Amino acid sequence: MNIEFVEITNRPNSEVIAKLQQCDLVIDQLYSDSTMTGIAYEAAELAKPTIVSGHGLNDVVIYSKAMAAPPTLKCTPETFENTLRFYIENQSARIDAGQKAQDFVRTHWSRESVAAKYKKLISSSIEPDWIFNPLDIQYIFGCAI
Repeated sequence: MNIEFVEITNRPNSEVIAKLQQCDLVIDQLYSDSTMTGIAYEAAELAKPTIVSGHGLNDVVIYSKAMAAPPTLKCTPETFENTLRFYIENQSARIDAGQKAQDFVRTHWSRESVAAKYKKLISSSIEPDWIFNPLDIQYIFGCAI
């Protein structure tokens, strides 16, 4: 199996989007505290799955229980290689993951959905499960939490 790895850094967004349109899979970060960053979002809009690796990703999902967790391909740095191999070798799993990511951003992170959440905030109609005690967070090594 031939694999072409393309690293993109310090390039205009238009070039990044063009490469995303051509790719099968995106690798975002090996040590991330965010389940879906900007590049993963842009990939999801194009139905491209993104691998995001980090040690605190499960905690991020647990503490954002009010929101659906973005369906990125989460793993730890230790399991990254196996995760990458699986999605390289399994086209149907890759396509399914990309479709789930696209469905997620178009549903949960659409302009309408985000605006509705802001409207609730402005009108003091905050959902009870939007609130959590930050002292409950067990993973303390990241920066984004």
